[in-house]
Amino acid sequence: MPAVLAQTSDSRTAPAKPKGLIIDRTIHVEARVPDGAWNLTIEEIWRVRSELWVFVRVERPEHGMGAMMICTAEDDATARLPDLPTRIFIVGKTWAWKNTEPVEWIKSNADVFQQRREGSRVWRHPREE
Repeated sequence: MPAVLAQTSDSRTAPAKPKGLIIDRTIHVEARVPDGAWNLTIEEIWRVRSELWVFVRVERPEHGMGAMMICTAEDDATARLPDLPTRIFIVGKTWAWKNTEPVEWIKSNADVFQQRREGSRVWRHPREE
């Protein structure tokens, strides 16, 4: 069977990258939150079919103090992960404005539980171990 070729920027041909190749990868997630006291934590990463699903939580500590203006909360996860397209699901939003980040805001992880069961967890926050 002939090799699949992909066009490169300098017009030469090269073998296409296999889907799901395991690489060192950093997943970065950020979102606008109501104030500087909010935390954003990447909790788990799952491989579901041909995608990586990143599960994130935003929360504000009960007595947390922070700048009283809209801020950006962020987190990174670095691990050996499949090189696949990524979908980010964030739970914990309590404010009314529409965020413009390329993420999916969900009310709870139960919203995607059935689909997630089709995959397998590939990373978990060390705190969650």
